[in-house]
Amino acid sequence: MSARGESGALAVLDRLSVGYPAPAGRGGERVVLEGINEAMHEGELVCLLGPNGSGKSTLLKTMAGFQVPLAGELRIAGRPVVALSLRERAREVSVVLTDRVDSGLLTAYELVALGRYPYTGWTGGFSAEDERVIERSLRAVRALDLAERSVSTLSDGERQRIMIARALAQEPRLLLLDEPTAFLDLPRRVEIMGLLRSLARGEGRSILLATHELELALQVADRLWLITPDGKIEVGSPEDLILRGSFERSFPAEGLEFDRRRGSFRIVRAKGPRVGLLGEGLACHWTRQALAREGFAVDSADPPLAELRVRVEEREGGHLWTVERAGSRRTADSIYALLKELRALLGPT
Repeated sequence: MSARGESGALAVLDRLSVGYPAPAGRGGERVVLEGINEAMHEGELVCLLGPNGSGKSTLLKTMAGFQVPLAGELRIAGRPVVALSLRERAREVSVVLTDRVDSGLLTAYELVALGRYPYTGWTGGFSAEDERVIERSLRAVRALDLAERSVSTLSDGERQRIMIARALAQEPRLLLLDEPTAFLDLPRRVEIMGLLRSLARGEGRSILLATHELELALQVADRLWLITPDGKIEVGSPEDLILRGSFERSFPAEGLEFDRRRGSFRIVRAKGPRVGLLGEGLACHWTRQALAREGFAVDSADPPLAELRVRVEEREGGHLWTVERAGSRRTADSIYALLKELRALLGPT
């Protein structure tokens, strides 16, 4: 059985099984994922998703050559990775892990320069080409201004960009990343994911990253590798997996449901009173979101069964919310105040 999409692929996972070999005298090996037949192409960003403990990191470490496959093989440009020398492997595959690197007193430039090790001679000296590659790698992650900074002074987001630059300095064809947005705030997570997509497209890299950032993965990935509860990998574009109902099956949880229109999980709440909502624009959209979060069944402005009606109107410098119920009327100047008025009207639930 050949890997899916193998024709013209850069990386091929051929009946690959990953896990941990049997400790001496302790019985059989522990298989985490088995029989993987997949392929990756240049210029493609693939996000690896799955529950905690499903084998994402184990798969990445095996693909990087840090662990030996239990069965099958990974081929890069037709050559088995395990058959490559360390220097050859470092020219084909680079890795960015979540482990914090002890950089000592290195500057960002010096840390990125370590990525040129597979190309330097025994003296470790840099050629003019090495210098160009280091500068290009820093520029690719928009970090030229950080070059002379000590790595120890960098923020988590800046440090992550430098680690990606170091991996790029190896000039790999396949770039593997394990949770590259871990420990970053939301803007930096968005920045890193957008950067990786740009690198795949702009530099023709084949990038595989393990992540828990489902909503970001849906926005940037060309394909998803989704580890299912039975230890298989389901593959497709984000939209394909949404249409198949793959996320509901792979992340079952009581009290949560996957919203296929929004591409995100949400808390399931018992439906409260029906609310008729009248208004337009962004304020009306977020009013609907807030009402749904509070458990209201939100309809158009005048459903026959609505117990409450909410009107959103634009006012100079802001908006006004009007609540009507059985002839009474109350107003609010924010969504927060609107929800307080609704709770006051309805009493304890």
